Amino acid sequence: MNHNHATPNGTSEYFKNNSIDQSKRRSFDGVILSALACGTYLGESSDAVDRLYEQALLTAVDKGVNFFDTAVNYRCQRSERNIGYVLKKLQGQGVDRSQLFVSTKGGFLPADADPADFQSYVLKCFINTGLITPEEIVNNCHCMTPKFLQAMIDLSLQNLKVQCIDLYYLHNPETQLPVLGKTKFYDTLKQAFEVFEQQVSDGKIKRYGLATWDGFRVPHDHESFLDLEQILKLAEKVGGANHNLKAIQLPYNLAFLEAAFLRNQKHTSNELWPTISMAAQSGLGVFASAPLLQSKVQNLPQKIFDLIPGMGSVFQKSLDFVTSTPGVISAMIGMKTNEHVTQNTEVLKNQNLKIETLQSLVKTLVAK
Repeated sequence: MNHNHATPNGTSEYFKNNSIDQSKRRSFDGVILSALACGTYLGESSDAVDRLYEQALLTAVDKGVNFFDTAVNYRCQRSERNIGYVLKKLQGQGVDRSQLFVSTKGGFLPADADPADFQSYVLKCFINTGLITPEEIVNNCHCMTPKFLQAMIDLSLQNLKVQCIDLYYLHNPETQLPVLGKTKFYDTLKQAFEVFEQQVSDGKIKRYGLATWDGFRVPHDHESFLDLEQILKLAEKVGGANHNLKAIQLPYNLAFLEAAFLRNQKHTSNELWPTISMAAQSGLGVFASAPLLQSKVQNLPQKIFDLIPGMGSVFQKSLDFVTSTPGVISAMIGMKTNEHVTQNTEVLKNQNLKIETLQSLVKTLVAK
């Protein structure tokens, strides 16, 4: 095989050799993904952390994870480069590119290897080159003009050493919503979608989505609220009925339940639905970030974890909750040591929690 992106046959082949519970194999837009993905956000921008990530990613692939998630700004582009190294090494070990799924993101201005060089790098590579103007930068960190997004896709392709990115996210677009106002924001979002549809046609990305923090888990009248109905209409206007907007990413964990239970999205029935339900009904894949809230879920009352069956740690039980939630395809979990990889991937051996268990958990969480 010599594919330049994840394929249905390739991902099926991966799971012939990597056994996890059937319920933890998830179908998304024709490919099969593990219910956990290796996140690469945390850690210093250092050679030592690079080596940790590279080994952890290799170990994860041996334990049933065929999904890497990153962003061009994570660890000053180092995380993308770590994944590029790992993909090349795996290819040499007989793991074809078609078996592995890679998502990355653009929107935040990146540094290059060292956070201390951020300002000089932005000035040299983005502003002095005419790629962007200072007025196009929001909050001193974010840009989503067409020229910038095109450049970030090319930069990610270079860092990842791939010809095609499986899923490309616009990174935290709600950062700009309070600054631009709704009308200008959605006009800008439409321009971004036009870029992404063209990039799909050019074979540089396979599909695209929105990776968010606040946008989908705030009330519908909040200044940072992202309107999924309006977003889908924009995608259809740009790409037609077969548009390539396929996914959203949002925080979801035992402490952040809004995506599954806050009714903030207008459904065609004129009712308000939670974002995960609305997305799933609309054919969008939902990917959960921060499933452990950077380990803070351990501060929840013990009675919460007592409701989750099994002998796992509070972290494993938290991952079980997120990956068992209907509508969630995969959870992005940061793993930069082999020990964490081994602990977290134990969850992939478990059947999904029963709906009754999830309901009891939510009832207790809401009452606490």
